[in-house]
Amino acid sequence: MLVTAVIATRNRSALLQRAIESVVNQTYRPIELIVVDDGSTDGTEEVVRRYRNRDQDVRYLWHEVPRGACTARNYGIREARGEFIAGLDDDDEWLPRRGEVLLENFSDEYSYVCARDLIVEKNERLVRKGKPIIRLEDMLYKNLTGNQILTRRERLLAVGGFDEALRSAQDYDLWLRLLERFGPAKMIQEVLQIVYRNHESERVSIARGKISGEWNLYKKHKSKMNRLQRRVHLLELKRLKQKKINLSELLLISNSRFFKLYARYYLRKALGRVG
Repeated sequence: MLVTAVIATRNRSALLQRAIESVVNQTYRPIELIVVDDGSTDGTEEVVRRYRNRDQDVRYLWHEVPRGACTARNYGIREARGEFIAGLDDDDEWLPRRGEVLLENFSDEYSYVCARDLIVEKNERLVRKGKPIIRLEDMLYKNLTGNQILTRRERLLAVGGFDEALRSAQDYDLWLRLLERFGPAKMIQEVLQIVYRNHESERVSIARGKISGEWNLYKKHKSKMNRLQRRVHLLELKRLKQKKINLSELLLISNSRFFKLYARYYLRKALGRVG
């Protein structure tokens, strides 16, 4: 079965090389790699061409004028030849067995499969934890999946792909729609991707529109949420805005698994610390 890896990129050719290498060096074959260049001016096309010259399964698509990462991702999904789609951010890296292990664990009873990530910050390295089975009710609290999955191309198309109107949290929104339509997802308890947050290039997830994107996602899915899920989202919005939360707000989620997270934030703000 053909798997298509889709990378959307813009003006990060130096970082892109690592991402491409991690796909072409996968243990699983066949893998098609589509790089969608969203209006780069830094020689991105030349980088991709070097790989295409040695591997015909590498394809290059481009937008002459930047149209946004999600428009680029949707372009790649539409043009993919693979039965399965697996995404990758241009500044991250797949570990060699990612494609192989994700596909081995996929079953049509799951809307998608994902895996644990190693997250590299400037001063620490941590592993994203997650439940083996992720249900819609779990994800309505927070994005417990991460930024990438593997699923059938037809399923991504059936739910309309990435919402290009959202300024951030587009991956979270898409995972929610897949879970709602196709049922629970499976998280593999093995680290299969490295997510880098230790470079100076601005990531989509921390761009200026993050807060408005999170707010719009909340409004879009609010009707599916119970009271506790709504409270957790509103606390997260306050955290993103670096606003203080009240003790009364904190106590309203005291019986949830997110209490410790926001209790730590509450104490940092009470002590005058940032973040």
